[in-house]
Amino acid sequence: MIVAAFLLILCAAPSGAEEPRPLDAKTALVVIDVQAFYLPHGFMPLVEPEKASANCKRLIEKFRSGHFTIVHVGHNVSKEGEFHPDVKPIEGEKIVRKDEVSAFNGTDLLDYLEGKGIERLVICGMQTHM
Repeated sequence: MIVAAFLLILCAAPSGAEEPRPLDAKTALVVIDVQAFYLPHGFMPLVEPEKASANCKRLIEKFRSGHFTIVHVGHNVSKEGEFHPDVKPIEGEKIVRKDEVSAFNGTDLLDYLEGKGIERLVICGMQTHM
């Protein structure tokens, strides 16, 4: 069973909070919808998307430095569907294109994660509440 969790990886845990679990081979980063159309000149601009993409970039760098699993999820659209340069996938990183709001609906994401033995997810990106 995969458990999604928002972890404090790049900074110390708040006072009184449980310390974050260290990264391991059973943890994957899932980067959601950091795509051009959410940027200020895109067709669906969000509030301060550059800050969000910069934070995603920091997480990606942390995961890449440890050679941990990273999955990039994006809407399957042609217009402005490319990933933001901050989060551009590199060779070997999984890319999941979706036609639904959920990254799991109609994709191979769950099978991929289970096949790699992933049990915990760190999720970042745009519209992650969806």
